[in-house]
Order: sequence, then C-alpha cells, then structure tokens
Amino acid sequence: MVKADPNAWDCFYICNPNNPSGTITSRTSVAAVEQTQDSILLLDEAYIHFSEATLGSDLVAADKDVVILRTFSRHMAWPESAPAWR
Repeated sequence: MVKADPNAWDCFYICNPNNPSGTITSRTSVAAVEQTQDSILLLDEAYIHFSEATLGSDLVAADKDVVILRTFSRHMAWPESAPAWR
C-alpha cells in the first residue's frame, strides 16, 4: 500500500484481486484503509471468486463505510447467456 496521509483522501479504491496481476491485497491492509477517518473504501471484488482472497462483505455487515463492487460477467457466465442484439 502507498504510504500517505490516509486522512487526506475521501475515497480509497482497492481491486482485490488486482487486475491484471492477480495480486491479493491482504486483509490487514484492507482493514487499515477501512479504519481511516471520514473516507469511503471502494472494494472491487469482480474476480474474487477466482482467488483465495477473503470476501469483504463482513465489513458492510459491520456498518463500515465500504462499497463492494462485483459482477456476474465472469463468475456466472453472463456473457454466454446474453442474447445477441442486432
């Protein structure tokens, strides 16, 4: 994680696992960012089902300022089931 004054930011964006490298951000690092004052954490978990990373949904359940982004496009084979529009 970049060392900076965490209170100087309004929003943090973490892609977990990172795309395209697949690097997983540790739960400790995610928790450290989440604990910053007056900031929102955007946690992009679009490809989390293809990794061993821990889901961040418990942070939302704990009423933290966290927004989790996910997609059906890969995990649920959404592109294969979409009709062709012409």
